[in-house]
Amino acid sequence: MNRHSLPLVLCLLLSSTAARAQQNLYEVDGNSINSISPGGVVTPFATGLNSPFYMAFDSSWNLYVSEINIDSIDKITPGGSVSTFVNSGIADPSGLAFDSSGNLYEAEFGTSDIHMITPSGVVSLFATTAGNANTGLAFDTSGNLFVATSGGIDKITPGGVDSIFASGLSNTQDVAIDSSGNIFVTEQGGNKIDMVTPGGVVSTFVTGLNSPEGLAFDASGNLFEADGGTNSINMITPGGIVTPFATGLNFPIGLAFGPTPEPSSAALLLGGLVLLGFVARRKRA
Repeated sequence: MNRHSLPLVLCLLLSSTAARAQQNLYEVDGNSINSISPGGVVTPFATGLNSPFYMAFDSSWNLYVSEINIDSIDKITPGGSVSTFVNSGIADPSGLAFDSSGNLYEAEFGTSDIHMITPSGVVSLFATTAGNANTGLAFDTSGNLFVATSGGIDKITPGGVDSIFASGLSNTQDVAIDSSGNIFVTEQGGNKIDMVTPGGVVSTFVTGLNSPEGLAFDASGNLFEADGGTNSINMITPGGIVTPFATGLNFPIGLAFGPTPEPSSAALLLGGLVLLGFVARRKRA
C-alpha cells in the first residue's frame, strides 16, 4: 500500500462504519415518548406529556408531537428538552408531517381541516378533506400529501386541492409511503394493514393485528407497526412477514424514526488503529 492510498482506505473504512449505524425508533407510549434501539432496547426520551399522539422530525432532528386532548404541538430537541411549539389555531391535532420546505402539516381529528404551520409557528388552513376524522399524514416524493380519514385516504396536491384517493376502508389510523410510492394504511376496522398502489388499487398487506396504530419505514424498507391491543411494536418485512420488535409497552400509538447515529469515537479509534497496524505491517514487509 502506498501512502497516497491511505486517505482512500480510511474514507472507505469510515463510510462502512457509518453505513452499519442504524436508526432508533421513537414511540408514543402513554404520556411519554420512548427511544427504541435497533436491538429493541427501550429507553425513555421525553416524559410528562399530555395525550401525545403522532410525531414528525424536522431537518434538524427536533421531534414534534401532537397532544390531541390539549390542542397543542410540542417541540422536543435531540437532547429531550420539551417546549410548546403551537397551542392556538388548532383543535384535536393528530397526524404530523413536514414538507421539503420545512413547513409542518397537521391533521385535525375533529374538523377535517389540514393546517400548514411555518417554522416560526404561523398557522394557516391548507385544505379540508372530503373524509372526516383525519389522523395520519405522509408526503410522497412529488409533494402530494396523503391523509388517513375515517373511511379511506385523501390526496392533497401541493396546491391544496383535495380528492378521495381510496375509499371503503374502516377506521383508518396512519399512513406511510414506501420507496416505490405505495401507500400503507392501518385499518383498525379489520385489524390489518392495506397497501394502496400509486394508481389507487387497494389490497391487504397483513392481517391478524390488534388495534394497529402508527406506521414507519426504516431505511431498509421494513415497516414498523404500533400494535395497541398487544402493547407491542411489530416489524414487517417487504414480503409481509410479521415479527415482534418491542413488547411490554403502554398502548403504543405514533412511530417515527430518528436520525442515523454517527459512528462512535470508539469505533473510529478502533478502525484507525486497525488501519495503522495494517500500514505498519506492510512497511515492515
